[in-house]
Amino acid sequence: RLHLARCGTEAWTTVELSSPGPNTRGIGATIRIESDGAHQTRTLTAGGRSLASGGPPRAHFGLGHASAITVEVVWPDGTIDSFTDGPTRHPLRVHRH
Repeated sequence: RLHLARCGTEAWTTVELSSPGPNTRGIGATIRIESDGAHQTRTLTAGGRSLASGGPPRAHFGLGHASAITVEVVWPDGTIDSFTDGPTRHPLRVHRH
């Protein structure tokens, strides 16, 4: 049975990573989102067994009524990138330089 979850009118974001070098998609990185005092964490993985495993790795976050977010990316080597006042209801792509 297939279940399609939707955010409806609630805020959301997806985060996709881009990095130079052999790990161009940031596999193994941890993404932390803070919105309205709540924290969520996702770790990017490659592959999988679900129907959605064929696309590029990205993390989806449901954000309730948040209008801005703080994003922190902990790259696999431990380097941290972060920014505040990120938009909601838009996909984000974080580039590592």
